Amino acid sequence: MGLVLCSAAVCGATPLDYDKDIKPVLEAHCFKCHGPEKQKSGLRLDVKESVLKGGESGEPAIVPGSALKSHLLKLVTSNDPGEVMPPKGERLSVAQVELLKRWVEEGAHWVSVSGGVKSVEIVAVEAEAAISEADREWWAFRRPRMSEPATTRSRWGETRTDRFILARLEAAGIGPSGAAPAGVFVRRVTYDLTGLPPTPEEVEEFVRDRSPAAKERLVERLLASAAFGERMASLWLPLARYGEDQAHQVGSDTKFFYP
Repeated sequence: MGLVLCSAAVCGATPLDYDKDIKPVLEAHCFKCHGPEKQKSGLRLDVKESVLKGGESGEPAIVPGSALKSHLLKLVTSNDPGEVMPPKGERLSVAQVELLKRWVEEGAHWVSVSGGVKSVEIVAVEAEAAISEADREWWAFRRPRMSEPATTRSRWGETRTDRFILARLEAAGIGPSGAAPAGVFVRRVTYDLTGLPPTPEEVEEFVRDRSPAAKERLVERLLASAAFGERMASLWLPLARYGEDQAHQVGSDTKFFYP
């Protein structure tokens, strides 16, 4: 049987975190001598700055990215009675040592605790290029302003949005279509909001409803339905990378590929 090993970056696993994955191990085996109450040899393992600096030995307890250079890993794996850690009590298990190694190799991600206040690790990034005047012409940088489209049919449409649609139609030399019959309207709206066809009963109910608020009631009912939420989720989940893998990629089709 072959054993395949890979890093979190290659395999896509979530990097280990100090507070959640590493602190419980150190708390059980190391904090008695190197924690908030006592710091033997000048080493404290619950504060990032102290761990990176190291204790009186002058060697960093942890070197992010290098398990071989991390003095702490040398001590917890040593068989020398003069340096083995912890010197008394139960030693770290093989699984716990491997967990420490993986955490270090991944970069030792950390949320340190200093004086009871958590401080999130800050990574410096290069400043972005300055925004030019040409860039400011982009619509997102322009101040919003009221706009009234010029149309020849001032009474067409039911909302202000309809007037913008009509203006574009007229600019293209196209006239508006007539209002959709009730049976067509209910089918279009239901497909649009839920992705599903209306039932025959729903069509019949809407066609029989002659009140001025019939369309509004139909739309409100569809917006309140579970099917509307499922329809929106089907559109947004791919954009949110809900299934970020290439399991369904066929040939050179890379539309679902995320770097």
